[in-house]
Formats: sequence, structure tokens, C-alpha cells
Amino acid sequence: MGRTRSTTAIIAVAAVVALAAAACGGGSPKVKSGGAATAIGVNLKDFSIAALKASAAAGSVNFSIKNAGPSVHEFVILKTDAIPTQLPTKVEDGAKAADEEGTGVEHIDEVENIAAGATASLSVNLTPGNYVFICNLPGHYHLGMSTAFVVS
Repeated sequence: MGRTRSTTAIIAVAAVVALAAAACGGGSPKVKSGGAATAIGVNLKDFSIAALKASAAAGSVNFSIKNAGPSVHEFVILKTDAIPTQLPTKVEDGAKAADEEGTGVEHIDEVENIAAGATASLSVNLTPGNYVFICNLPGHYHLGMSTAFVVS
């Protein structure tokens, strides 16, 4: 028994849709086993950064960033094996700042201009390795706004 043209057309369309769906699926972020993102709280204040967890599993990580002030701060994620206080530096706006594109440093993502008392969020896909969180507003990094973070 032969297939009708409409049956063949339906099968062909279904095959194209299935292939398109499979091709689009490759870009979705990896999440840790179980499918849930890891939630990490981060507190910023003059002049420190404190992550409420020092590590996370590789995959999707959601940061909830609270600025306790009294200054505006930013939250920058850098992947690096450097010690948090020994990142490469440059002069920016007349003050020393961490060089976010320096040797051995990979800029991952950031949230800028978090007002005192405000909370911001940032979701990123992190691969295994060592990271440093900093506030890189002029002078803030050198006043102690850095901390280490590990992804396994």
C-alpha cells in the first residue's frame, strides 16, 4: 500500500520541525544535575564583598547582590587563577583598578551601578575553575572589594 501525497507531506514537515528543534537545543545553558540553578547571595559594602557560599557546581548560577552601601558599587565576575588581591591593574579615572582584560583574566559578566540599599540579580553559566568577584569602581578594588569563588 502506498502513501498518499498528504501523508508524505505531513511526515516531511514533521521531520523538518524535529530537526529544527534539535538544532536549536544546542544553545541552551547547562545546569547542574537536577535542572535547578544554584542561588548565591552576595553582600557588597564599603569596602568588602562577601559571597554567602564560597563555591558552586558548574552550570547556571543566580546571584542575588545586595549593596549595603553607603556607596554605589558594582559586581564583576572574573575567571582567573590569580589571588583576588593580586589581579593585574591599570589606571582608570585617575585611580588604580583591576584590569578586567589583563593577562590571565577572563571577564565573565557584571552588574554596574548598584545603588546603596538596592538589590540586583545576575544569572550566568559558569564552567569549572577559579573566579574572583570584585567591585572595580575607581579605587574600590584596592580598598578590599574582592573575594575568591570556586566552581567545580
